[in-house]
Amino acid sequence: MAESISLLAIPLALTSNLIVSLGYILQKKATQSFPKIETKSFKENLKTFLTSRLWLIGLFLTILSFPTTITAYSFGNIALVNGIGGVSIVFLTIFSKWILKEKIRKGEYIGLSLVIIGVSATGYFSSTTVTQETFLEFWYNVTKLGALIFFITLIVLAQTPLIFLRLTNEQLKAILFALSAGIYMAVDIISMKGLSIPLFQWDQQYLLDPRVLFIGAIVILFPNIATIMLQFAYQKHKAIVVVPLYNNIVLIIPIIFGALFLEEWSSINLTHAILLSFSIITTIIGTIILSVSKGEKEIECNLIKKDLNIEVQVEE
Repeated sequence: MAESISLLAIPLALTSNLIVSLGYILQKKATQSFPKIETKSFKENLKTFLTSRLWLIGLFLTILSFPTTITAYSFGNIALVNGIGGVSIVFLTIFSKWILKEKIRKGEYIGLSLVIIGVSATGYFSSTTVTQETFLEFWYNVTKLGALIFFITLIVLAQTPLIFLRLTNEQLKAILFALSAGIYMAVDIISMKGLSIPLFQWDQQYLLDPRVLFIGAIVILFPNIATIMLQFAYQKHKAIVVVPLYNNIVLIIPIIFGALFLEEWSSINLTHAILLSFSIITTIIGTIILSVSKGEKEIECNLIKKDLNIEVQVEE
């Protein structure tokens, strides 16, 4: 039997996104002073990372966000927690200005405003949605025929980069790798919701259940696969294309699954569902604007660095 979500999920989800965003920014700031990875051996690179106090603090924060996220899912549902997850790019933008001293463009303010409006509306309209009361209810929903077909379709799509490895079009390869990374992370988020139920209830009967252990293995394994796929995508195309595609797949797929198969939207009427959908779309548009703006900024920085290097070589 489904139960109403708790609004405690909102501050927990916001806290989780705040922590992980700060962790990412600290890691990025630390790596700016590192020697180029390709010029050093694996052992030397490992030593560089593990002896950097700033990088280790960033890593600790990203790990710390995991239990906070699990707790948020235990109080809320995918529609709420994932919808609010769009705010992470707002935190990233703020920390980039504060810690990395990056300027915020005018276009980015539009993106920030849309994300804030979308996330706020999503939190409001998700407050009357429902979630699973027990792990058995969650397991029953995800093992229905429709849900299994949905999962199988996703996993097949996630293999497309491996099927088309010999393609000569590098940009298409990047899109396929970003698609694959997003799918693996989306399935991980759905699994994280399922894992949050027995963890929060701390029922030993379910904690040792093979079904819970299976979902736990997915939660651990799939983010690593997604990270690898995403790195391949970065190598083959600009972040301006890869990041928005990846982010929006991670945002949209779990919400669709929650609405269709976990019955999270079963307690709201059509008008409410339309308004919630519009809120999520507003967040997506805002994240795309911010991602594109950041990608253009990164390209400009790389071009400036390249020009400076050319000037130095000419002077020499």
